[in-house]
Amino acid sequence: ARDDLFYPVSPTVRRLQEQVGNSTLLVLGEDTIPPNANMVYRLHLLTGYDGLWVRHQRRLYRALFDAPPGALSPSMKAEPRALQMFGVEYVATVGQDDRLAKNSDFELLWRQDQLSLYRYLGSLTRYYTVDSAWIVENNERAWELVRAAEFDPSRAVLLIGDSYRQPTRSERSAQPAEVLVQRAEYVKLRVARDRPGYLVLAMTYYPGWKAKVNAEPQAVLRANFAFSAVALPAGESVIEFYYDPDSVKLGAALSIFGLVLTGVLVITQGLRRSSSPAS
Repeated sequence: ARDDLFYPVSPTVRRLQEQVGNSTLLVLGEDTIPPNANMVYRLHLLTGYDGLWVRHQRRLYRALFDAPPGALSPSMKAEPRALQMFGVEYVATVGQDDRLAKNSDFELLWRQDQLSLYRYLGSLTRYYTVDSAWIVENNERAWELVRAAEFDPSRAVLLIGDSYRQPTRSERSAQPAEVLVQRAEYVKLRVARDRPGYLVLAMTYYPGWKAKVNAEPQAVLRANFAFSAVALPAGESVIEFYYDPDSVKLGAALSIFGLVLTGVLVITQGLRRSSSPAS
């Protein structure tokens, strides 16, 4: 059967697709857009399956968006710091929810059927750079500070290291990166900086993601408790962020080894039989 029979695209969903594109969308309140919309409707929902099943991101999401526990956890509030940290660029409300209508941080783009779509004007976007980092000693301290009022994700990134270090406050706000390629398993970005800093990606920190900066391998850091970051030099940089888990390579290597070993055993057994004297 055709996909459109199971996942019909209404005029409202079509309009959302055209407006939002690859940007991150938050549906505020008891949303009616399913979590598999990332795959079916090509909408990058904050509540999509591809991020919120990772423990650290789900914990942070529930705390910052006041989401109730459960398999499907709707976002009940939309505070600026939470939206910035999660890279949200658009917010949709369903039904009579007009909490954003009088907020100058949100621009109403359109209303259609039961849905209203706003652009969040303070968005850092999904990929952005900052000048400095807060270095914290452990996971507990990171959890404490990522929710604290003094941490501003538009000025610095929160990383886990050997000792606590709070940077000198940066006077510059975050700058978005230029997106060259964006796919589910591969992102290519370009940034230009007059000083060293960090690229922050509002993408789930997860083993298997790797990075290259100007074709040289670079460590992927766990940022803002649940996301990813890469250290950058001064000047223009092209960053590749890609999913390449070592487990897949190990599995392939073991499979090849198993096939080779099986072949050797078969050949050895055949030679033994051929060299045995006939009875």
